[in-house]
Amino acid sequence: MGPRVRGDDDAAWDKQHRSELIVRRFQPTTAGRRGLRAAPRRDARHRHCAERSDEAIQADHGNPVGPWWAWLADTPAGVHSWRPSRNEEELAMVTIGFIGLGVMGEPMCRNLARKSGATVWGFDRAEAPLHRLAEVGVIRAASLAELAREADVIFMALPSGKHVQAVCDGDDGLLRHVEARHTIVDLGTSPVQTTQELAARFAANGAAYADAPIARTRQAAEDGTLSVMVGADAATFERLRPLIAMFATDITHCGGVGAGQIVKILNNMVLMQTVVALGEALETAKRAGLDPKLLFETLAKGSADSFALRNHGMKAMLPDTYPERAFSTEYARKDIGYALDLARSVQIDLPGAELADRRLGEAIEAGYGDLYWPVLARVIAASRKA
Repeated sequence: MGPRVRGDDDAAWDKQHRSELIVRRFQPTTAGRRGLRAAPRRDARHRHCAERSDEAIQADHGNPVGPWWAWLADTPAGVHSWRPSRNEEELAMVTIGFIGLGVMGEPMCRNLARKSGATVWGFDRAEAPLHRLAEVGVIRAASLAELAREADVIFMALPSGKHVQAVCDGDDGLLRHVEARHTIVDLGTSPVQTTQELAARFAANGAAYADAPIARTRQAAEDGTLSVMVGADAATFERLRPLIAMFATDITHCGGVGAGQIVKILNNMVLMQTVVALGEALETAKRAGLDPKLLFETLAKGSADSFALRNHGMKAMLPDTYPERAFSTEYARKDIGYALDLARSVQIDLPGAELADRRLGEAIEAGYGDLYWPVLARVIAASRKA
């Protein structure tokens, strides 16, 4: 695109060329780094930018004035000439892949697309989240092979370690497509041994692997205020931290690969034991003739206060409301199982975790497997001492 004197048809010219300008600004070395591979990525970014309004692009980057070309292109004198920071430039040059667009994955992917400035590709079996995410520029990948071909950093937000294993080691799994340029990130809760074994296999192909399980609620995922516990070497952690910051406010480097999973598994173990205790307190209060609402409100004012009390206790157990499409009893039992597996590997007995596992198992047997997991309170309520 050669020199040009701007005139009355500036608006039409801007609309025609604005994707070329953003590519020129944010991908100055892509062609040199990846050769012919740059072409499909440039096309993807062209589509992404052309579908977004000036206001949306400016809002993402905090640009206060002027048309977007004034701060992306080389600008004439007197025009506001904002330039992205080095970190923003580096983020924009990374192409992101996201696998698993469920309850937590969809809002995390949306935050990456809105905030990072990078091209984002999404993959999921369900159509609905892909349609919704297309509105913020996420590009649908037809296969894991296509996603690996286009993306540099690939996030996985999957229900369990078995799902992660299938995505990585299936017939069309990521292990068959990764290269040295890739970094693979597991955002879910997976067994420590599985995590470390996968990391070693990716490393054999030159790719980096990190476990970065998330904590907090779906609303936190929507708001970008999750807590993330990262297991990775220091260099990989530093590369990932700016991207994770698009959907998290608390990011902890727990140690090498697997350390993030250890912290998350123990986090869930403590949470589940706390919810069991809340269920026991709730039913004991009811049978003793005490107002359960008064009990929980009073506990919240003292040393028994907790996140579990204010969320699982007051919002689910007290009104006896346990929706589907939340973190289910089946998933909760999977996580407490990971804690018991970890305990066996280090030769320690965990009777509190074993009790939580038993209560969750009883809830599943009672037909509550698909309901929000604090439903175990109903099992406690139905119990009677002989």
